[in-house]
Order: sequence, then C-alpha cells, then structure tokens
Amino acid sequence: MSNERTIEAAAKYAIEKNARTIDLIVGYLCDASVLVLVFGILDTYSTGKLTWSVAGFVVGLAFVLFLAAMATRWVIFRFLKVVLRYSINTVAEHQERGPWR
Repeated sequence: MSNERTIEAAAKYAIEKNARTIDLIVGYLCDASVLVLVFGILDTYSTGKLTWSVAGFVVGLAFVLFLAAMATRWVIFRFLKVVLRYSINTVAEHQERGPWR
C-alpha cells in the first residue's frame, strides 16, 4: 500500500513539474476546438454548403477536441501511474531476486 502512495505522489510531482507543457497542450486543443467550430461553420456558410449534417459534424468535432483538452491532464496522470507502478514493481522484483538471477 505504501507503493500506491509513492506512485500517487510521484505522478502528482511529475504533473506539477511539467505543468507548463501540459497547459500548452491543453491550450492548443482548446484553440483547435474553437478554430474548427468557427472556421468550419464560416467556411461552409460562405460557400453556401452549410447543411444541418455539416454543422452537426463540425460541432461534434469541436466538442470532441474540447473533451480531449479537458481530459488531457487526467490521461497523462493515469499513464504516469501505470508507468511508475511498472517501474517500481520491476525494481522491487529485481531486488528480491538478487543481482545474479
């Protein structure tokens, strides 16, 4: 159980240490969702090809990009926990077996 607390603390520390990079990724995804929404609607409207199905697709794509932006930090945190758990378990198994086995 102490490994779980260590893994949690290490993952939080990694997230805090790389907060600027993660915020940059989140910012790009948020900007992409807005640009898809605005320019997708404007481009199809200006060419006279705007239909309900095209508008629904553009809005859906913008919403998916927005959800990806909101889920980025959670996905990175979960990925870090998996990687750290694997690393700690591998090191612990290696220490239990000894250096020559």
